[in-house]
Amino acid sequence: MSRYLRQGIRYFQKEQRLNARIGYKKDVTNLLNDASSSDEIKANLLEEVRKTKSLIKKVRILLISEDVGGKEVGAYLKEELDGLFNSLNRKNFRRTFQDFYILWYIISPITLEMLKMHRHQIRQDVGELISFSKKYS
Repeated sequence: MSRYLRQGIRYFQKEQRLNARIGYKKDVTNLLNDASSSDEIKANLLEEVRKTKSLIKKVRILLISEDVGGKEVGAYLKEELDGLFNSLNRKNFRRTFQDFYILWYIISPITLEMLKMHRHQIRQDVGELISFSKKYS
């Protein structure tokens, strides 16, 4: 799989801001094409999809800090995610791929158990890191 995603997600500093981007987007297309004809590549790709599902579960755990009750879960998660990414409370805020890449980098090594036990502190730390990465942009 690494031959396709040579650099994966790259993190770099530009002026005073932390940036992130996918190294070679064309490699994603090549990977998908080759997965249709190779069982090994397909198995590796499916493992990465499983890891992505785990990341989504971690993000949900991080964002849901109370009983959602009768609220619409999707709207609640959107509001919480916007609050996490817009830690500087900017009026003209919009989420970017970079926000997700940085969040992925921070929480992917954390186990589900650790995230459940320390979600409030981890969320606060993640918010501070994201805020710091955007402070000078």
